[in-house]
Amino acid sequence: MSFTLSARAFAYYEEKIHDFFVPSGVYGVEIGASSRDIRLDEEISVNGTVELPYVYTLTSTVGSLLKTAKGRALFERMMAGMQQSKEMDGTDALGEGGAEMARRMMMEMPLGSLATFGNVPMEQIQGMLAMLNS
Repeated sequence: MSFTLSARAFAYYEEKIHDFFVPSGVYGVEIGASSRDIRLDEEISVNGTVELPYVYTLTSTVGSLLKTAKGRALFERMMAGMQQSKEMDGTDALGEGGAEMARRMMMEMPLGSLATFGNVPMEQIQGMLAMLNS
């Protein structure tokens, strides 16, 4: 036996777009006689077709770049640049798990901090924000 779930089965009303929205992600579907008697569970992947609007500011985190297509493209360029200078990143001195710790710290870093810690001119950061928000 099989059945089809439409995108509407995964949708919720989103005030930002004044319409129903389906977030991309992996969803668990459970079938059972009751909530205590689950007989089948499966994970399915859903791809939403609409991106929620997001406004980037100096306090938005580097990780928040992953919220939009423009942000993801910029994040990939940033990561490629960092990969090129990996041998000078100093995470080896942090011991086991140092690279993961450095990645998590970077993901939580506000974009405005790139001026201080990333040695990026503030004018360049402002231009990046304008591009992301256009």
